[in-house]
Amino acid sequence: MALAKAGWEQYDGKAHFEAARKLDEAGRPVDALNALISANYWMVRRKPGPRFEVMEYALDLARRNSWEHLVYNIEVVQHVARQMAGK
Repeated sequence: MALAKAGWEQYDGKAHFEAARKLDEAGRPVDALNALISANYWMVRRKPGPRFEVMEYALDLARRNSWEHLVYNIEVVQHVARQMAGK
């Protein structure tokens, strides 16, 4: 609904991020991860640049669910994104 109300030019992905939290709390980690991926897409589309809050949440979700390959990949992406952002 948030996307429909805001329109695709104005939507910022925050509703997807919140949906990810609710899905995670409901014990649906795969759905939560998919919502995070969508949140990241919309956040970056609205304002280009890395979304460290999404990466942190995805990393936490991956660690809690023992998705070791995903943990590794997110850590690599975080490292590169921080270097590119000068952090």
